[in-house]
Amino acid sequence: MKVRYPAKAVWFCIVWLVAFSAIAGIVVWLLATAMIGTITFAILGIGLSVVAVLHRIGYTVEITDRVLSVKRGFFISRIHKMPLRFIVSTTIINTPLSLAMNLSVMTITTSGSLIMIAALKSEDAENLRQLLSERQG
Repeated sequence: MKVRYPAKAVWFCIVWLVAFSAIAGIVVWLLATAMIGTITFAILGIGLSVVAVLHRIGYTVEITDRVLSVKRGFFISRIHKMPLRFIVSTTIINTPLSLAMNLSVMTITTSGSLIMIAALKSEDAENLRQLLSERQG
């Protein structure tokens, strides 16, 4: 099974990042002027949106017979491989925004590490959870 980061997930990340940049812009506006606050909001919003899009490009979750492999990153590629026999639990987290966009956040826990897979389609997250529980035993 191979799961890719859905295009809709980029909007999910962008909404959160733009909210962060809006808060930063308001803080700067309160401490300085409205023009500097607006510029801060625009620079952070655009910059963080570009980061979210680039992060989506290299995001892949793959399950083979014995290994869960999560690849992420564009500039710095990170591959996390975890034997299925070491997986202790899986958790699916939904927020009101993720429910509206039909996305979920999934955490996969072992005795020594935690993998968080952000913004999977809800169906893919449930299928991945079911597949992991079948492969565990």
